[in-house]
Amino acid sequence: MSYGIPRERHPISELRVDGDFENGRIEVVSVDREQKVITTRVPDDDHTQNPQMRFWQMRLTGVVPGEEITIRHTPSVEMHYVFSYDGEHWQRFAEPGIENVTHAFEETTVYIAPNIPYPYSRSLRLAESLTENPFVTVSDLALSEEGRAVKLFRVTDDAVEENEKRVLWIQGRQHAFESPSSFPPEGLLRWMSSGDAEAVEFRKWVVAYVVPIMDVDHVFHGMSGKDMPHDFNRSWEADPCPWNAIAAVKNRLQSLKQQGASFLGFVDSHDPYFVQEPQWYVAGSSESWQQFDRCFVDAVRRAGGKNRHGMDLEQPILSVPPADTQRGRDFAWSLFQEVSDFLALTLESPHHKDSDGVFMTEEGYLQWGEALGRAFLNYLISCN
Repeated sequence: MSYGIPRERHPISELRVDGDFENGRIEVVSVDREQKVITTRVPDDDHTQNPQMRFWQMRLTGVVPGEEITIRHTPSVEMHYVFSYDGEHWQRFAEPGIENVTHAFEETTVYIAPNIPYPYSRSLRLAESLTENPFVTVSDLALSEEGRAVKLFRVTDDAVEENEKRVLWIQGRQHAFESPSSFPPEGLLRWMSSGDAEAVEFRKWVVAYVVPIMDVDHVFHGMSGKDMPHDFNRSWEADPCPWNAIAAVKNRLQSLKQQGASFLGFVDSHDPYFVQEPQWYVAGSSESWQQFDRCFVDAVRRAGGKNRHGMDLEQPILSVPPADTQRGRDFAWSLFQEVSDFLALTLESPHHKDSDGVFMTEEGYLQWGEALGRAFLNYLISCN
């Protein structure tokens, strides 16, 4: 009779679960270190009770590589959650939901979240990385209610007179739980500031302003930022404005108009749970919708039709004439509606699968931002 050598086991007391880090947030119900079962839930003090809108992030430490751990998390929805060993590179669980997942991880530390996180510190690192770029000016749009800087990036070729250019504004993350909505603005920014031939041309025609994160405080705390008494994307007509970042954007847009800037587009980047294929909301009149449908969709098609992630760019268009100016796109349209080719848009990126049913990745979201920039260049040159 032969006897196998038993696998060496780490002390069962090593397994820990916490949310005590930036963008982290979790309530630990129990940790069964002997059975390797952790039970967690989203803290009840979040603003929204909709489980599909509740962001959180937890960290597991003391994990034994190759040993199965069962995660029981509530509330859970039918989407594919993500995990990472370094907080930077993310994978998706094969099965949807996380109310009863058993998985053997490969490292001793694991981060788990509903979707690919984009923490506040990433916007600071992005600013630092572009400080020396000759085409980028980095500044603080505003300070948040808790004193955090809302980073603003201006991109153009200053060798070309500004009065000959059009203005494009893109912002992300009015809703903190929509973490992937910060990636397209960053992807657009990185492409615009690069040496790509079309980006070089773009900078001659356009002055672009980019805000990757509007609601920096709720992003920092790992909260949803949704269904608050003053929702970020439902507060644009409030007086006084309840959010410093929105007040700053409104002031900047109004100031640019007073200076005679010719606006080309305003894009509010979102990533709601109910959208899997990219969709658009178009603010304004039926003429605005027709301009978008006739010219911008064609510009998108000529930009490549599909980017490298398989996100189909020719999706049904949702046209919603604004009844008021409570949303960012509606405020922008009310300000620049006299410009015949101005487009005020909300981009709804896929939440966790692309148009081909493939899991979304960080690279895919960044590429969507690049495709957006190329589309606006085509729209500007060929549709006017």
